Amino acid sequence: MTKRKSLDLESQIQLLTRVQFITRFSSHLIHLSGAPGSGKTWLAHAFLEDYATDCHQVLLMCQHGQTDVQHRTLLLQQFVSHAMFNEHDSLCQSVEHLLANQHYKLMVVIDDAQCLSPTLIAELWALAQYANQHPERQLNIVLFANRGELNQTLAHIAHGSGITPVELDIDDFSQQEVMLFSDMLMTTDGLDASCRRSLKQRLLMALPRPGVLHNLPQAEGITMNSNMKNKPLLPIVIGGVIIVLIAGGYFFMASRSGSESTSATITAPQPPVPAVVTIDKEPLPPQVNPQGLTVGRQDDIKGQERIVISDQQIDAIIDDHTLDDHPAATEATEATEATEATEATEATEATEATEAT
Repeated sequence: MTKRKSLDLESQIQLLTRVQFITRFSSHLIHLSGAPGSGKTWLAHAFLEDYATDCHQVLLMCQHGQTDVQHRTLLLQQFVSHAMFNEHDSLCQSVEHLLANQHYKLMVVIDDAQCLSPTLIAELWALAQYANQHPERQLNIVLFANRGELNQTLAHIAHGSGITPVELDIDDFSQQEVMLFSDMLMTTDGLDASCRRSLKQRLLMALPRPGVLHNLPQAEGITMNSNMKNKPLLPIVIGGVIIVLIAGGYFFMASRSGSESTSATITAPQPPVPAVVTIDKEPLPPQVNPQGLTVGRQDDIKGQERIVISDQQIDAIIDDHTLDDHPAATEATEATEATEATEATEATEATEATEAT
């Protein structure tokens, strides 16, 4: 609400000026009531800063849950610094003791006065009456409270005294003041053109009270921020789905290519092992001479001429192939030679018979 210090609104100026005029010459208890959001807290601070500069100021910000002892202590500590008092005594007794034989001009402002107990309200009323009976001591008490919450208590306390507390109402803004206040909010909050137009429409439709109008841009900013946070959700989700699909396709293709390469590796023919050429330097075996192997075969006689071997040739062959060291081979050789000799004899005889015929 400190942004409103440079904003002069006619209704608030008239109200604060009237309170200043009432408290200038005598002691009073003034009750200012307004609806929630009517700017009571700001008016209390503005009155002390701009309209009660020639007084000793005392400010009490009431809260729920505070006791009468706490309220008395907070007030009396501001009356006199390093004050010695009994917090269970009434305010009138403590102030009379602390400010005895002194000329003083006190301005006591209490915000959210509806949180005070009826006992403490009665002590404040008695303190104002005490100061009013001593012209050298001036003490004014200004209570800011919600509308309708202190009227009955003050009427009951002041009944029979012939003096009634001064009661003033805090009115709502006029249409012109709403526009001025809205322009001030839109200028200081630094919104763009579209947000400014939307906010101005909202301000014109809201309750014409400074507290409500002041909190509306903050709610509007929260709404816009939440909308800005919600808008990117759809693109983020779509982008995430696309990334997942691409990753899945890439993984599928990679696995497929890996399986194909594995199968190709398994089924691929092994490359031929190059033959190792080894040079064998051992001598070759002697060539087989097929001549002479047909001797004694009956199938070779047909169509061919037989070879007649004389006895001398047979003996020479036997003499050359005698195996003295191998008796078994010698026996086989002798048997072979005997067979060959028999066949040769038979062949000779057959030839001679033929020639004789």
